[in-house]
Amino acid sequence: MRIGGGPAPDDSRVAAIHAAIDLSDLALAKTFASQAQGDLLALIDRLVAEARTSDLNECSSLLAHLSQSLAGLDPRHLEPRRGIAGWFDSRKRRLKAFRADYQTCARSMVEAASELIERGTGLDRRCRALDRLWQDVRAAILEVDAHIAAGLKRLSEQAQLAGAEEAGQHPLTARIAVLIALRTAAIKQLSLTRAAQNADCHIPAQTVGVNAAVLTWRDDWRHGLGLAGKRPRKIRPDLVGLYRERETLAQTLVTVEREIALSRTRRSETDARMARAAEAARRAVC
Repeated sequence: MRIGGGPAPDDSRVAAIHAAIDLSDLALAKTFASQAQGDLLALIDRLVAEARTSDLNECSSLLAHLSQSLAGLDPRHLEPRRGIAGWFDSRKRRLKAFRADYQTCARSMVEAASELIERGTGLDRRCRALDRLWQDVRAAILEVDAHIAAGLKRLSEQAQLAGAEEAGQHPLTARIAVLIALRTAAIKQLSLTRAAQNADCHIPAQTVGVNAAVLTWRDDWRHGLGLAGKRPRKIRPDLVGLYRERETLAQTLVTVEREIALSRTRRSETDARMARAAEAARRAVC
């Protein structure tokens, strides 16, 4: 028997529950499917807790740090000032200062990009954990469905023997209505879990891409500033090349920042809906 369009519970499990139902038991309305109910409620709460994450917020903060750091490295600072101010300025002095700024900034950016990957890995682990919980919740729903099916079958049999009106007044009828409301909320939670996973699933690959782009920029600028060897070389940096490489990284950061902002919006909405679905599940059994 299918409940609410979901997969049918195991026939042998329904038969076992059905055989144990004693409609003369005055406590049946309180005890029927109590274990299945408690297990499902606990799993729903675990889904809500597991779905909450600060990793997306941390990703946004790290990307903002990368963008700000990159913006602070302006190749125009390599050009000496013009006019009288330029008498006390030189390309050599500016190159030395710019190199020092670059090295400090590059170290910080590489560390941030590495941490960004860790956050992406955390999102991936969470997606996998949610997938396992999704399977557990689905199994718990089937257990509740088995109780609903067995209870309805037993009430149907009672109706045939004693009349539909008497069967309809049995406390088990109200208890089954509670279980149906609970499983309806749980089914909604399953779909919301998938929505949460879909919002996050593409972010880990994005963080890997950012890390690769930062490392490429670091190496390109190291060569462009004459720092690739054991000792700094005397060069005149290619400003056009430095700008081009900086803009390439900047565009990558902007693109990923936009993607993560969209994911954060979707996750915020999904988290709120999951919390409401969990509350609906709790209200159903009160």
